[in-house]
Amino acid sequence: MRVHGPKDRITGGVHGVAVIASAVDTDAVLDGVKITQTADAPVRTFECCGFSTKATVNP
Repeated sequence: MRVHGPKDRITGGVHGVAVIASAVDTDAVLDGVKITQTADAPVRTFECCGFSTKATVNP
């Protein structure tokens, strides 16, 4: 998954982006996306069932 900015903005909530790997290995790249005003980490990864996940935020 790839999300491109620079006008994309994610605001509020507990996490801005959650990347979940439950059926395949998952790699998310956020290009120029601004994540603000989250209660916890702006990007959070969750892995299940032996699959891996990775999240990269490029300013």
